[in-house]
Amino acid sequence: MILTALENLLTHRRAAITRSLIAASLCTFALSASCAGPSRTSTYDSAALLSSAESVREAFASSTFLAGRNASSPEIRLLVDKMENFSSERLTRTDQLATVWRVVSDDGVLELLRQRNVRVYFAPRDDDAMARVVGANYRAWSSPDRPTHILNARFNSITRGQSLAGSLTDRRDDDFLLNFNVIEDATGAQLWSHTARFSRASVGTQVD
Repeated sequence: MILTALENLLTHRRAAITRSLIAASLCTFALSASCAGPSRTSTYDSAALLSSAESVREAFASSTFLAGRNASSPEIRLLVDKMENFSSERLTRTDQLATVWRVVSDDGVLELLRQRNVRVYFAPRDDDAMARVVGANYRAWSSPDRPTHILNARFNSITRGQSLAGSLTDRRDDDFLLNFNVIEDATGAQLWSHTARFSRASVGTQVD
């Protein structure tokens, strides 16, 4: 009887350990809300993005790239293509597209480009991400035509805000530099470049 009782006890303990390991695995790999805690969300500083857009508009307006052009000039099809993240933050392709789109879709920037007969497009391969950023109107930003010029963007960190020591759910503010350059598709020559600045606040679980 004693031997049987010990065997039953060991069986129950092994089952409990197995259940614990499965729960730990689900917590680690599935990252369920009950295990992972609050999710991380990011918001952009609207004023900083407006300032970025204004600086881009002014840089375009004073550039030799657009000098002498008007609404009757041959169309420039400017494709937003290569985006690189050299910052210390994890910026997804959608994050990068959203930031660049918010700058180039600014009313002031768009009006200036229209006056110079420049249309901005995003690569068809980004249609799914652009649908999440723009919504149902995303196809208006996708061009089937070969571009005449390419707009590239590179993200770099300026500062990274400090979070509270030992805190997993807090707010952190990060400042970025967004470096733009325009390349002529036919020659590969760089015709314009500009650096803008913007801020982003991250709230929630800070794992990096």
